[in-house]
Amino acid sequence: MDMHAPAARPAEPKRDHLPLSRTFALLEFIADRASATVKEASAGLGYPIPSVYRMAGTLTRAGYLVHMKGTERFELGYAPRRMTATLNSRPTVPPALKAIVAGLHEQLHMAAYFAVHRGSDVVIAHIADCAQHPGISPSEFHVHMAAHATAFGKIMLAGMSEDQRNQYLQVHGMRPIQAATITDPARLEAHLREIMLSGIAWEHAEFLPATTCVAAAVHNPSGLVVGSAAVSAPTLSIRGKERVVEQQLRAASNEISRYFRVGDAPKRRAR
Repeated sequence: MDMHAPAARPAEPKRDHLPLSRTFALLEFIADRASATVKEASAGLGYPIPSVYRMAGTLTRAGYLVHMKGTERFELGYAPRRMTATLNSRPTVPPALKAIVAGLHEQLHMAAYFAVHRGSDVVIAHIADCAQHPGISPSEFHVHMAAHATAFGKIMLAGMSEDQRNQYLQVHGMRPIQAATITDPARLEAHLREIMLSGIAWEHAEFLPATTCVAAAVHNPSGLVVGSAAVSAPTLSIRGKERVVEQQLRAASNEISRYFRVGDAPKRRAR
């Protein structure tokens, strides 16, 4: 072997192996608009039309996009919907955390929840309720469409950086779900600043009529907000109990956060 021979040049990458960041940007561009043509995506993203054609073709073959030949538009395919269904399925919750949520339910006589953040979405991981104090049905809860109107969502938004929050709200909007829903950006920002300081988010009939929900932030070992402990009840029944509700929620969220830090949580007893 000639030690002085020049090293062999690496093979040139195939032209259809485009950077993942561009591919994901195209997928998000189409998802945000429900559909788009190649020319629209090229203009919006600043990518050459041939590159967009190649990326769109690759995503279509993989099932992430569908090509609507009649209109020459691309829409989301089955693969993202399958991933969304998996994302929204309830994660496994350890018995120790279920016990904390059950304790909240028993102590406050309200439906109690443990919710986790997955990217820019919230998943209700566990509910403790009963016939007298029913919880929010998962089918009613679509926080990606209503983060500004739910206590769960407000905890998530308050834990984001300002840039992340602005980008999230630009994509998802602030539609008026109920008459009490906050739809003014400046008012919501002021409300979220209060939540950042207190760690508690309230919403009174902003998401469901005559229903109040309260959530307390749960932190991971790095101090990042990764979820919340929460309760919900008819608005009239919760009046006058605000201080007690906040105390119990802080205790529960602290116990859950402690579990994430050390893998253990003290047992809560019903009162």
